[in-house]
Amino acid sequence: MNTFKPGDRFQHYMVEALIGSGFHGEVYSIRHMHTGDRFALKVIHLASRGEARRVARALAEAKGTYSIQHTNVIEVFDLNCEPNGMVWMRTELLRGHTIEGLLAIQGRLSLLWAVSAAIEAAWGLHAAHERQIIHRDVKPANLFYADPRTIKVIDFSIAKIFPEGLDTTVGRAGMGTPAYMAPEQLEGIAPPDVRFDIYALGISLREMITGKHPWADVLDDTAELMRRQMQVMPPPLSEAMRLPRRVDDVLGRAIAKDPSHRYASMMEMGRALHELRAWLLDEVRARRLVLRRRMGEPACPGDADMERVYSAPEPTPAHALPAPVPSSRVIVDEPRTGTVTPSDIAATVPLSKPNSLGGTVPLGDVPRADRGTERLRPAPTDHRPSRPTWRAAPPAAASSPLAATSPRATPAVTARPATQRIPWGAVAFAVLLAATASLAIVWWLVAPRGAPGERSPAVRPPSTASASAPAGASAPSATAAASHRAPTVRRGGPR
Repeated sequence: MNTFKPGDRFQHYMVEALIGSGFHGEVYSIRHMHTGDRFALKVIHLASRGEARRVARALAEAKGTYSIQHTNVIEVFDLNCEPNGMVWMRTELLRGHTIEGLLAIQGRLSLLWAVSAAIEAAWGLHAAHERQIIHRDVKPANLFYADPRTIKVIDFSIAKIFPEGLDTTVGRAGMGTPAYMAPEQLEGIAPPDVRFDIYALGISLREMITGKHPWADVLDDTAELMRRQMQVMPPPLSEAMRLPRRVDDVLGRAIAKDPSHRYASMMEMGRALHELRAWLLDEVRARRLVLRRRMGEPACPGDADMERVYSAPEPTPAHALPAPVPSSRVIVDEPRTGTVTPSDIAATVPLSKPNSLGGTVPLGDVPRADRGTERLRPAPTDHRPSRPTWRAAPPAAASSPLAATSPRATPAVTARPATQRIPWGAVAFAVLLAATASLAIVWWLVAPRGAPGERSPAVRPPSTASASAPAGASAPSATAAASHRAPTVRRGGPR
């Protein structure tokens, strides 16, 4: 019996339709009642919702899928366990078909299409392996071709999630689909390994190319199917379909019976598939190989002309790290030879510094000299009134003479803003002072001077007698004027 019916309400979502149902759960299409956004709701089947172990297993699947953030893995937005024991996940709503559905429609897929799909599936599975999650049920039914032209890995219902610490694998055969299980996985005694998924992806790729499972004639006979899976290698495609031997080399290593002969990681298999795809494209361009696209086949996953090499991040040993280089340093330029822009300051100058409480204190948009621990003195100039300009030093400035004489490894930045306003008031005052000095010098040069030791003639007001003299009277002569002078007194008495 289904958990929900169309029209039912789940929290603040409206259930629209049942998308699919399987052994491990049901998937519904739901719509947000306020925003209208649509999602997929997966309800995990539990035989007994009161059994704590089964609920923990369902939650482990939900949390494991939620932790994977990759383009080629279905995205999980929310998860929870209800009080009645029902575990659910809210995921993205995929539009498209599973690879199993495409095979039912197309019969088989073209070689380039199948290899491209396997490459994207390998990247998604490698992302899961990085989170210590082994899918254990990789098959065409769990590889989804979604718009726009992307392969997504779905259904982690029986995945082995190592971070959760659930012991659900050792001693239990049958955890997976026998037609795609590795020989050691069928035996049920080997611990989960990434090579489980490598083998299953190799069988899935072969099925995409040929259109049928290599042991399609014995799928109903479990005993014979397990015998062939553990002992018999499928016939090479170079003989069955006249494909290049390089295709057999890649597939043969993926589905090797001995786990040590397979690829060591899903990343290594993905790179081998990518090199195979690039080689096929080169052969087609050189007209040495003809690859025909099947009629009605959807667009090839990804872009056939785009190089998509996936490289997982690898930690760098501490001794291999380069020597630390100061992140910001300034040097002094000659006057009027360069400026620093706000973008340069933002790119090279830290705008905060640690405080005594363990936090950071913002320093503002433009750093000031007094905010650092050391100041750099400008180089001597030619004594002109212009100020020296400052610019950010390139990375090579660490070996400059200025950096070598610095007392500390990383001096603080004392850069100045590039745009400085002209002090017009000071300029006007200087001009006025110069004009005043010039006038004083000119007056001193042209002023009249007498003989040395002679006093300048004083201007005396006219006497009363002269003022009362008639206008026609003439001035007294020099003799008369001399007679009116006071007698001269000489030392020694009269002679």
